[in-house]
Amino acid sequence: MVKAAAAVVVLIAACGGNKTASTETITEKVPPADVATRSPDSLPVVDSGVVLDARVDSGACPPATLDMSLIGPMHPPYRHTGMCTSTAQLEETVNRCVRGIGSCGDWLDDTANYECQECIFSVRTDTVWGPVVTYQPKRVFYNRGGAAKLSGASTACAEALYRADLCVRLACTCSSSITCESKAADAPCKALVTAKDTACAADKNIVAGLDWNTGSAFYALFCP
Repeated sequence: MVKAAAAVVVLIAACGGNKTASTETITEKVPPADVATRSPDSLPVVDSGVVLDARVDSGACPPATLDMSLIGPMHPPYRHTGMCTSTAQLEETVNRCVRGIGSCGDWLDDTANYECQECIFSVRTDTVWGPVVTYQPKRVFYNRGGAAKLSGASTACAEALYRADLCVRLACTCSSSITCESKAADAPCKALVTAKDTACAADKNIVAGLDWNTGSAFYALFCP
């Protein structure tokens, strides 16, 4: 496998959608067949000192409208058993390679940690997705829709959550991310957020517990 380059700035961006696809859980014990041929830029690695949620514009945000034709379907989540061999390894890999706490490059010098990192990151064109999905080179989104499905939420809820979350991410590439995300949930993503609230009414406790920014439980759903 090709080792991804360290010290890559990961910008949070995304896409959401109005199409649907099956979200049957895929259980695999090996990484996707194309892992060895992926470009290093397609599997982002965060190194120490990198701000994960870096935004690129300072202009008006969110935009009044989004081009929803760019939005694709949700892909099923995977559960890659054994790629992360312990909770401690998963937590350290998330801290170093997702959050930029310490050096991801140094961590991956130990090849025993590389498969765990591969489990965390997937690519939008993959047939199944993990917890962090590369949407464009160096731009990723967090797969809460897949995590909801793996946690027992309905397919309708998982897909609606995916669309709402990614619409907001796509709308908010500006520096004032928290303010922008609140505004984007009103417009231009209001219809998708309303649809998510309706579809997830019975699963709201599951959705509320999907925290990708704290601990490693979110990632352990995909990489037990």
